[in-house]
Amino acid sequence: GIKIAVGILILDAGIRMIRKMPKDPLSLAILCCACLVMLITDILAMRISSITLMLTAGAVSLGVFMVRQISGKAGE
Repeated sequence: GIKIAVGILILDAGIRMIRKMPKDPLSLAILCCACLVMLITDILAMRISSITLMLTAGAVSLGVFMVRQISGKAGE
């Protein structure tokens, strides 16, 4: 019963975060890519640590943020 309750709590937190996230195309693309990567690794039974996936997603997001900041300053 505990595993189900934890899963529901995580799902609830995820749904709340998705509702609050900005709905621009880039954010939706990152969300879809992350879901696809997790699904593919599960289907193919690949051993990739969830920490590695989270760090990779964070690095991609940081890179996108930095590119946006630089392109915003260049346009001024």
